[in-house]
Amino acid sequence: MHEKLKASIERSPVIDMEGYPYLIHPVTDGIPEMDPDILDEIIDWMVSIGNFDCDRIIAPESMGIPLAVPLSLRLRIPYSIIRKRSYGIEGETPVKYQTGYSERST
Repeated sequence: MHEKLKASIERSPVIDMEGYPYLIHPVTDGIPEMDPDILDEIIDWMVSIGNFDCDRIIAPESMGIPLAVPLSLRLRIPYSIIRKRSYGIEGETPVKYQTGYSERST
């Protein structure tokens, strides 16, 4: 199960991001190109383990977009992207987030 995904992760380079080891992989960075078979494997896995009793799928910009779109299409549930900056439009909700190498509030 997930053999193509596992193999692609094992082949992925890791770079130093200000003391934080950062894996470069198509699902998180869009480089190198995403193999559609791997994306199918990931979406199948998400559907098999997830609870999607929801009105909307949300995903962080930009790394979540390649997963949110096919998941939305598969499940027929709308999606929204959590943006790094505010546009000041009605319905926006501010979000505070922290990664291994940055922290920000929107």
